[in-house]
Amino acid sequence: MNLEAKEFIKILKDNEQLWNDSELVGSKIKSYWGNEDEKEVFIAKFAPDTFVPLHDHPGREFTYVLKGEMRVNNKEFYTGDFLTAGPGDCHEILFVKETVCLIITEKNIQFIN
Repeated sequence: MNLEAKEFIKILKDNEQLWNDSELVGSKIKSYWGNEDEKEVFIAKFAPDTFVPLHDHPGREFTYVLKGEMRVNNKEFYTGDFLTAGPGDCHEILFVKETVCLIITEKNIQFIN
């Protein structure tokens, strides 16, 4: 068996990834895979009291809370909790404490006016 990394395997070390400002005030992201319009895997860090307004997802979103506390439509989520949302699952988020999440998305979110 050949254990050498094949061309399709991508290894990214945490210390090689930079935190970048997000378009959402109070948040930073480390992008690990994807592009702006399609599927993406990233770590997001949110300052306390950061608010994400009501939005929808044209594709599925998966979120695992690595650290912190947040409220999604007034339901509380803590370190170790997992949530998923898809098309039509409109929600808003309040980050109560500094929160870090692993997020996987199929499409960019769409804010609801």
